[in-house]
Amino acid sequence: MDKKLLHHNGLSMIELLVALALSCFLLLGVSQLFIDSRYNYFFQQGQASNQENSRFTLLLLEQQLVKAGYRRLADTPMESAFPKAEPAGGMQ
Repeated sequence: MDKKLLHHNGLSMIELLVALALSCFLLLGVSQLFIDSRYNYFFQQGQASNQENSRFTLLLLEQQLVKAGYRRLADTPMESAFPKAEPAGGMQ
């Protein structure tokens, strides 16, 4: 009868607590990685949006400067810097 009592099947309470603690630390690490990657994703999306907005603004500003008569090179003749636009439909 004594041999039966010494042989245990299953896990002890200490083994279960150690496994629970290790799995909690692992879960915290994985969730922290998820939160950090989510933050970085939204930050990069915001940066891409800012870059797109600045490109659009520069394009619009360049168009307005061309309409105002701005030339990039001062020695460029007006005719080549601002070519004459043909009217729509090909009629003059």
